[in-house]
Amino acid sequence: MRRPPLLGFAFSSSSFSQASNSGGSGGSFEIEVTGPGGGGTWLFALPDEFSNTDGTFMLSIADSRVLYVGRIDLGSLDDRLGSGDADAAAASIDWVEVDLASTGVSEITDHYHVYAFGKHWISFAAYDGTDATDTDLWLVKIDPLDVVTALARGAATVTPVAEVLVFSTTDSTALRYDASETYQTNDHFIVPVPTGIAVAIGHPTNASLRVITADRMLSSTAVGDVEFGDIRAFYDPMSPTGSAIASLEGDWKLLVPSSNSPATTQNELNLIETDAAFSAPTTTSSLTNTAYNFQMASFVELANRDLVVALNRVPTSGNYTSGETVVKDYGDIVLAIYNAADLSSEEQSAVIQSCSHAQLGARPHVSRLDRWLLTCWDRATYDSGTSLVSGQVCRLRVDLLSGTPW
Repeated sequence: MRRPPLLGFAFSSSSFSQASNSGGSGGSFEIEVTGPGGGGTWLFALPDEFSNTDGTFMLSIADSRVLYVGRIDLGSLDDRLGSGDADAAAASIDWVEVDLASTGVSEITDHYHVYAFGKHWISFAAYDGTDATDTDLWLVKIDPLDVVTALARGAATVTPVAEVLVFSTTDSTALRYDASETYQTNDHFIVPVPTGIAVAIGHPTNASLRVITADRMLSSTAVGDVEFGDIRAFYDPMSPTGSAIASLEGDWKLLVPSSNSPATTQNELNLIETDAAFSAPTTTSSLTNTAYNFQMASFVELANRDLVVALNRVPTSGNYTSGETVVKDYGDIVLAIYNAADLSSEEQSAVIQSCSHAQLGARPHVSRLDRWLLTCWDRATYDSGTSLVSGQVCRLRVDLLSGTPW
C-alpha cells in the first residue's frame, strides 16, 4: 500500500506551466520575499492547517542570522496566474522573530523547515563565528496557532513549544554528544518519520551520513541514531543539504549531489533509496550532464511516482557563455519533472533563475498544496570586482500543476 504524501495531498498530474524570471505568465507567478531587515536566505513556504481555511502559508527565513517565521496571504491563486508583474502585486508578509533565548543561541546559520503532526519543525545550527566550525544543531517545534496569535497581537516574538539540542561536540546534554566527531552541523536536513523528526548530518571527510531521530515531544533521549558510510552521494559537507521524502511504505528517497566543488569538479545528482531505518542505501538513478554540475536540490513526489525537482546547477569549466558567472552555492535554478522517479527520464524542465546575468540563484526548496507547487530560492547579485555576492533576497514562485489534482 502506498504511503500518502507527507503533506497529505496527492496528484495524478505531471505538468507545470513555465514562466520567465521576471514574473508570472501562464500558470505561474513569482514574488520577491525579504525578512524584516530587507534581506534573507533559506526561505521555506509550507502549507499547514490554516492554509485551507484562510489561504495563508507559513514561511521561515533567516535575516542577519536571526530566525523569523511569518504568514503570507497569496490571495486567490487562480486570479494571480498570468498576472504579469507579480512583484508589483506582492502580498504583504507579516514576520515574528522565533524566541531562542532558552537555547542560548544568539545567531543561527543554515536552517531547515518541515510541517508534520500539526506542528512546524525548524532545525538550525548555532553560528559560532565561522560556517566551517559550527558544532551545535538544534530542533524547535512551533505551533502554527501560536504564530497566528502572535502576528494578530503584534507581538515581537513567538516562543517554540519545545526545543532540543540534537547534536553537539561540546554539550553532553545533546541527543548525540561526541567531542571527537567532526560533523559540520550547518549542512543538514530534517524529515518527518513515524516516531518523530529525523535529522541528517553529513560527515565532511569520511563520506558518511548520521541520522538522529528526536521524538515528537523533543524529549532528552533520541529514538533513533544510525550512521552509514561509503555513499558516493555524501563526499563533502554540503551534500547533505539535499532533501528527503517518504515514498513507498517503509522506504525513503534522498536526492543529493556527489560533490560540492561545481566550479572545478564534474559531479552528478544521485537519487538514493534506503529502508525505513535509513540503512542499506542504494543509488537508483543519477543525473549527469557534462555541461553542468549540480548543487542543492529539493523535490516532491506525485501520486504517479513522478518527481518534481528544483535543483541548483552551474556550468562546468569550458561551457560558460558571455556574462555567465559562478560563485559557491550559486547558479541556475531549474524546475524539472522526472518520470517514475528516474532521473534519466526527464518529462519537462524550465530554468526559473538563470546565472547568465548578474542575479544568481541558490538553495531551492519545493512544497505543495493541492494542485499548487511552491518553489523558494535565494537570489543574489554578483560583484565581478570582489567575485562575491551581495544583496541577498528570496524568491517565491507558485506553479499550477495541470491535470486532475485528486
